[in-house]
Amino acid sequence: SATEEQALVAELLAPSRPRLDKAHLRFSNTVQQEYGPRISDAMEVVEGAPPLSMPLLTAKLAARVASEADRLGLQA
Repeated sequence: SATEEQALVAELLAPSRPRLDKAHLRFSNTVQQEYGPRISDAMEVVEGAPPLSMPLLTAKLAARVASEADRLGLQA
């Protein structure tokens, strides 16, 4: 719905969301959000760094998408 879409946009664009500055990498978005395990620029898991949780509304949408993909028999 449009209301859900607006809530997702507000959640993801909120100034409090963590953003990584990747401007120093040649082929990268300059600013991005990452969730889950922390990954270094060398594409390795950063040991000891706590994972970042996905925002609540985004996580709910991801679960709905995964459920529908399961129902349709789609594979990741």
